[in-house]
Amino acid sequence: MFEFKETHIVLFWGLVLALLFFHVIKTWASPPSSFIKILSPKAHEVWREGETHKISWVASGVKRVCVDVAVGGKDKGLIGDDDCNIDASKGFLFWTIPRDFITGFGISVAQDVKVMVFDPKRPGLQAISDEFTICGANASCNGSGDLGGNVTQNKNVPDHGNGTQKTPCKDSRPYFKLR
Repeated sequence: MFEFKETHIVLFWGLVLALLFFHVIKTWASPPSSFIKILSPKAHEVWREGETHKISWVASGVKRVCVDVAVGGKDKGLIGDDDCNIDASKGFLFWTIPRDFITGFGISVAQDVKVMVFDPKRPGLQAISDEFTICGANASCNGSGDLGGNVTQNKNVPDHGNGTQKTPCKDSRPYFKLR
């Protein structure tokens, strides 16, 4: 009976060591967690058509990224010279906002602009900025994101029910579609 107890103890500690060994191997073999976080633009920043701004992010476990822009929930497309071949570790992209980026829609200000940075191989791995504002080059905007009361009415965009319209009404579609 003494050998029987000793055998159980040896088996118990052998099992504990085996589980510990597999846990250590699994931890070493696991890839680091992947993420993307947008640093700029920040919420309520005001940018203007024709200006150059730095879009910045931090990323881990990602080799290349795409940078996309949406206005009012509508995808405006990829930005940057390299499209989806931007080195994620670089962490930034300078973007010169085209002169007709907002005003080409017949509005002078859009307060519902967002940037998305995503991994082209894993589109679900993404970060979406807070809303910020882009003004036309000659629009009246102050640094707080307020419109200054000088916004052009676009007759093709419905008003908000009270006869006033500062920016297009948001629809129920989500920002950005996954590629």
